[in-house]
Amino acid sequence: MKLLSSLVSVWFVAGTIVGCMHRSDARTPVGVGEFEILSNPQILADFAVPIEKMTLKGVALGEGREAILSNRVLSEDANGWIVCRDACRYRIIAGKVATLGVWDQKALTQLGVNEEADIQARFGPPESVEKVDTLSTKMTIHRFANGTRRASWDRILNRLSTVNIGSAAVAATEP
Repeated sequence: MKLLSSLVSVWFVAGTIVGCMHRSDARTPVGVGEFEILSNPQILADFAVPIEKMTLKGVALGEGREAILSNRVLSEDANGWIVCRDACRYRIIAGKVATLGVWDQKALTQLGVNEEADIQARFGPPESVEKVDTLSTKMTIHRFANGTRRASWDRILNRLSTVNIGSAAVAATEP
């Protein structure tokens, strides 16, 4: 009986150690780190920060679709956009995250963009500006850094609605 008790104790301790080791290998906790957009939204307009280092809720460009936890997902569309319950969006192309979409108004407010002219003041002169109007939206998309950073101004709500970070090839077909 004493042997069984000792084995159970060893098994419990070993399981605890392995479990802790597994957790310590996990990605940086969400909202932590100098390159996590939601804890440091200013990096969106800091062109010295490579977009490849940025994360949005712990998900980075180039990671597989599985990096986005399924319990966060609200919807997915045919264009590869995954809309999450927490105001984050990701575009998936060929199974990889190609775009980080920052729609969280709390984070965007920290950029100090209160009118459309503030986009240029914050991000610098855009390489291109495009108006995209549909039945339900009127957006102006400002493109920077060869299209890898895009700030969208909602002309109906009169506010910065999104900053998308990712492949320039994706930029032309964004919502």
